[in-house]
Amino acid sequence: MMIETEANEKEIEDRVAAWIPDDFDFRVATKRIDGEWFALAVDFDITGKGVTRAAAVRQMAELLGLYLAAYLVDGVEFYGAVRPVPSRMRFRIQMESAVGRLISRLNSSLSLSRENNYILPVSEVAVHARC
Repeated sequence: MMIETEANEKEIEDRVAAWIPDDFDFRVATKRIDGEWFALAVDFDITGKGVTRAAAVRQMAELLGLYLAAYLVDGVEFYGAVRPVPSRMRFRIQMESAVGRLISRLNSSLSLSRENNYILPVSEVAVHARC
């Protein structure tokens, strides 16, 4: 039974990875608030939380993988699963990130200097795809 479950999970993982367009970038914004890290999948409005940046990104990737697997199983095309954060929030993220990069060059301890935007590899999302 355990081997069958692992095989099914691997099949879903492979199907999700193949379902995601090659040119799609999973944009992630991270931010530290009151000692906790948050990772936001900007194109899916899914957030993970953790005590470290890596833990927050890991949780977000797990949630995103489950979300995408559900859409795949339901027969929805990939772009039907995309639901980006509102444009106002995307603009704020871009501005905070730009300011944060400038502040980090000054070795500041302000919270904006501890924010990042980056691209999450498809393999990090697909590996968490389960039904």
